[in-house]
Formats: sequence, structure tokens, C-alpha cells
Amino acid sequence: MSADDIRKKIAALRRLARDAGASEAEAMGAAEKAAALMREHGLSDEDVEFDEQSVPVKTKGASARDSLWGMVGRCTNSATMFDPSWTPVITFVGHAPGPEIACYLVEVLNRAVDQEIAGFKLSPEYKRRRTITTKRAAVRDFTYGLVLRLRSRLSMMFAETMSDEAWTKSREVLSVRFPQAGVITNKPTRPRFEGATYAGYRAADRVQLAHGVNGGRPMKQIGKTGS
Repeated sequence: MSADDIRKKIAALRRLARDAGASEAEAMGAAEKAAALMREHGLSDEDVEFDEQSVPVKTKGASARDSLWGMVGRCTNSATMFDPSWTPVITFVGHAPGPEIACYLVEVLNRAVDQEIAGFKLSPEYKRRRTITTKRAAVRDFTYGLVLRLRSRLSMMFAETMSDEAWTKSREVLSVRFPQAGVITNKPTRPRFEGATYAGYRAADRVQLAHGVNGGRPMKQIGKTGS
């Protein structure tokens, strides 16, 4: 059984121990089993209560879209770690279902950015660029505008469930689990083509974010501990 499987088993036992519908014997038995597993594997409360989920991404930290991932983590009260290895991966750490929702959002947003860029390349704003350099700059500026608006939409969408306290705690847990993790700072971008940036900003309103975002769970539970 992997470490992740053990954490999930313990978390399930602890939920049963807190379940108002469980009998006293069931609750006590679940609590004792959870405590025994924690002692056996040397796990703390934070090891068990904080979920960890990863999702692959296409870019390595320098793309305009990469500024989305920190916002996704912030909105789901999950700390974010970026591994720019051969296959770049974003890891989220936080109370369930935060990291799971964060990974879902990364996949949705990546597909949306790819789709909108493909549409932009068919537009007059892109086609009137004559060189590879200016075409690339136009795509970068379009993506910048797209991401700027998507970040704003995410912030508004999760405003009621974002918690400074939960996010800070998630970051503390990530720093313990991954002490080698550093901070990634996206370089500020100065758009060259305002028309492309504005087109990206407008395109962001076409992106569907709400469907399935909470995996069937109440949004108010994102990043919250069980009680």
C-alpha cells in the first residue's frame, strides 16, 4: 500500500469517527484504527488531513498562461508547486477537495487556452502580422489578455470560499513535504499589440468554468476541515 493510499485510508477512518450517523462503537473503532495506522507509519494530523494532487502541464513556467496556476491554487486554498522537469507537473497541496478541483481547473484552462489561441490564429488581427516574430508576439499578447481576464473570473467565482488562513496552512504543509520547493515569479509582460491583448481579454468570457468544478461537492467545503 502506497503512502497516499495509507493517508486516504486514515482520512476515511477519521471521517467515520466523526460521522454523526455512526454508532459509538463504530466511531470508537474507526478512531482507534486511524490512530494505530498513524503511529505505525509515523504520520501526523497534517500528513493525513492535507490532500496532494498533481497534473501535467505543457509549459515550463515562462508562458503567459503559467500565471494561471498560482491563482488556481489560491482560489482552491491549495499551495502550488511547479516541477519544470522533462514533463512539467503542477502539484497542489490542501484540504480535499481543493487539490482535486485545482487539477480539474488546470486541465479545463489548458484546453481553453489552446482552443482560443487556435481561433485567434484565424483572425485578421493575427493574419496581418508578416513575420514569425510578430506572429509569436501577437499570440503572446492574446494569451496575456486571455489569462488576465480568466484570473479575474476565477477570483470572483471562488470569492466566497477563498480563505487566507486555509491557504497559508496549505503553504506551510507544502514547505514541510517539499522543503526543496522554491518560489516561481512570473516576469511582468508588456504587451506589444493592444488589439491582440484586447481580443484575448474578450475571448476569456467564452470559457466555461462552472460545469463540474466542484466534482459534485458543496463549493463551501473547499479547503475546509471536517467537523
